Amino acid sequence: MAASTTALVLFAILCPVRLVATRGGTTVENPTVLKTTHEPFQLTDSTEARWIFDPDEDVGTDPDEEALTPGMSEADKPGVGMPCIGNRWHSRGNCGKLSIQRIDAVHYNVQLYCYSVALTGKPGAKASTDASGVCKVPRRKLCLADEQCRRGTYCRYCEKSNGYTCQEVTQDYMHRLPGLKVLPTESVSFMLVFVTRNYIKSLEAAASSQEGLTRDPRTGAISPYGVNPQLAISALQDLEKSFANIEEATVAGANSASKSGASFILSGDGRFIMKSIRAEEFTVFADRLVEQIADHAGFEFAECTTEDPPLCWASHALAHTSLVVPLLAFSNPKNNEYWTAMPAVAQMRGFVTSRNVTDLSPWGTVHYFDTKPLPAKSNARSTFLRTLAQSGFHPKDPRTHPAQTAQWNNLNETLRKDVELLSVKTQEGESQIDYSLFFELYQPSRNVHAPGPGCISSVGCFHQDVKGICWVLCISIIDYFVTYGPMRKLESLFKGGKFNGYGSKVIEMLDCSFDQVMPVGAKSEQLERSKQNTLLRLQFPRGDFVDNQKVCAEYTDMACHDLQISHCDYDKNHIVYVAHNFGRRVDFCTSHWARRAFVVAQTREFRDLLLKSGPGTLPKMLMAASSPRSVC
Repeated sequence: MAASTTALVLFAILCPVRLVATRGGTTVENPTVLKTTHEPFQLTDSTEARWIFDPDEDVGTDPDEEALTPGMSEADKPGVGMPCIGNRWHSRGNCGKLSIQRIDAVHYNVQLYCYSVALTGKPGAKASTDASGVCKVPRRKLCLADEQCRRGTYCRYCEKSNGYTCQEVTQDYMHRLPGLKVLPTESVSFMLVFVTRNYIKSLEAAASSQEGLTRDPRTGAISPYGVNPQLAISALQDLEKSFANIEEATVAGANSASKSGASFILSGDGRFIMKSIRAEEFTVFADRLVEQIADHAGFEFAECTTEDPPLCWASHALAHTSLVVPLLAFSNPKNNEYWTAMPAVAQMRGFVTSRNVTDLSPWGTVHYFDTKPLPAKSNARSTFLRTLAQSGFHPKDPRTHPAQTAQWNNLNETLRKDVELLSVKTQEGESQIDYSLFFELYQPSRNVHAPGPGCISSVGCFHQDVKGICWVLCISIIDYFVTYGPMRKLESLFKGGKFNGYGSKVIEMLDCSFDQVMPVGAKSEQLERSKQNTLLRLQFPRGDFVDNQKVCAEYTDMACHDLQISHCDYDKNHIVYVAHNFGRRVDFCTSHWARRAFVVAQTREFRDLLLKSGPGTLPKMLMAASSPRSVC
């Protein structure tokens, strides 16, 4: 008898099957489907109940329980949706069972589990020992309505179970729907729309009670906008509408995966992007950043109006932070799926500027530069600095237009506050690192004097008589979910301290990019102007301004290294050199080369190097110079 029992147990483990259902005294091995619509069914009293083995349950089953009266939970035990007490040894805690009717009209008793009520935990987290929880139907167990299922799951038809079960809405679920063939982009878009619609329902209930809801207890989704339900409803309705036509969603770009392995899906109208993130990044956002960002951006105090709800959330976000804030984040930990949905920042800015959803590019074509500070690798950094040097953004120049200086002061203050937020350390000593400064550069067909929050106009925009040289530059911070944890500290150790003081490095890059000017007291004299050459004789006062250029030397060299100078000289008060064809980079690059000219003029070894290497591109007359002070 023992041997046969052991064999039966082994067979059940290796080949899990459902016990056949019985109706009255008849065995039903292939129950006839009584209803084919995907609508929940109501319980009746015409059938008896049996416990079944479910190979897809979260944890083990308990087949020894007695059958219950249909539609009722066990006596003296909490039913579905009722408070419960957790138990470390049993996921069910003190929860009872629920009798559910399957499509074959047979009732089954589903064991309820005691789930944690803490919304900061992962969906499906059980209540700890002696902690308060709530009784819900576990994942992949029979159900009648969404409200019976644990957080993050929904009551959906399951052909395998011949009834409705609590399931995550995942890509895998979409591909298993009978008769439905979808592409990966469409299935992810469907997931987003489904989660968004359910979250909006919860927000509408929260709005009536005037309570915030950054974490939806039904879907497990997260939104920093949720501190203000009206603001969140405005944002999520906009997001849902953008992804409503799921067949129009596209993979963003030919190379849809980033260096980190993330995937990007663009909404049909191009206004929103879905990005896959890692589990640890989702945890950082869910556990820490969501409330910090909501408070930092003042979402709680935003007032949405009924006249233009789509503009409300976008206008407020742009006006209060340079962070590209996700509207929504949701996950399915069982399938290792983690997604964020965020605005396409240029399109959001265009919408707010034009106030017309059909005109998302009021300033014309945009050029993007995703940059990081040294010593981190950044493919776009050199190109951006070279472009910046020629575009007329010199807010620290006393000769510039006052409006440009004011625009930069506002933008710079916002950026510094955002970097400060990301630099705050946790109890574990971790801060946010490896994020990017995301630059948008526009060349509008008209002069733009007031580009709005997050942007700055070039000098050319303020001259009515000059056309074609007006530029608008906007700056955002993206990809800020990475923390300075043990592995990143180890990586930083072996890569020249790339993450040490990351926030300070970001500020240094900003300062070096926008502080470049010709100092007060500098003089320029045009020596030659022709089609081939423009020569300027520059005289700079010696002092801290030129000496401090060494702090930014690596950045300014990226923008100015290809230029040439000659006739370097200096005395105790001045540095003199001749600039060759600096063009529009005069204001940005002259201080960089003033320092280089001073160093060159001081160094005898430089003359020796030139004598050994030949004249190269420098004038031959420099090779005959007898004094190192005249060689450059």
